[in-house]
Amino acid sequence: MPKRDLLIKNVLAEAEKDQLEAYEESLFDGMDFNGFRITPEFKVYTGDDGAKGVYFDIWVKYAAYSLKNPKYTQDYENLLGAVKSTDFNFNASLSNISAGIGIGTQWFIKERIAVDILWLGVGYNHSVMSAEYSSNAIDIDWDKWQEDATSFNDFGEMTFSKTDNGLKAEFKPLIPIALRGSITLGYKF
Repeated sequence: MPKRDLLIKNVLAEAEKDQLEAYEESLFDGMDFNGFRITPEFKVYTGDDGAKGVYFDIWVKYAAYSLKNPKYTQDYENLLGAVKSTDFNFNASLSNISAGIGIGTQWFIKERIAVDILWLGVGYNHSVMSAEYSSNAIDIDWDKWQEDATSFNDFGEMTFSKTDNGLKAEFKPLIPIALRGSITLGYKF
C-alpha cells in the first residue's frame, strides 16, 4: 500500500512541475528586456607611483531599463467571483540616478594586469519604477488588483492610476542610499 501512495505522490509532483514550467514559459515567452547603465568616475590616488595604491573616487550613475511582455495568459477572478483566463500585457520601466564617493585599491600583476577593488562606495540614490498591467477583458476587478499590490508599500511609496483597460503603478523606494563595491580586472597596454 505505501508504494502505491508514493507513486501517486510522484505523479502529482511531476504534473505540478510540468504545470509550473508551462506557466513560466507562457509568462516569459515573447518578453523583451533592454536597457543600459553608465557610470563615469573620477579617481584620486594617494601614492606617488601613478595609478597604484589606495584611491578615493567620485561617481555618478545613470541607468534605464525596460521590460515588455506583449501578451501572456493568466487566470483572474472576475467581478462576479468566477475564475477566468485571459491575455494580459505587461510593460515596466526603471530609471535610476545615483552619485557618491568611494575608497578602493589598485595594483598590477606582472606590470600588465590591473586589479582594482572598490572597497566601499556610498551615495544618494533616486529610482522610479513604473509598471502597467492591462487586458482587453472587461470584467476584471482592477480595484482588487490595486489592493493586492499595496503590499509593496512596505518597501517604498507606491501610487496607482487606472488606465482605459488596466492599472498603472509607480514605485519609489524608501531608502535613498546607494552602495557600491566592485572588483575589476584590466590589461595595461
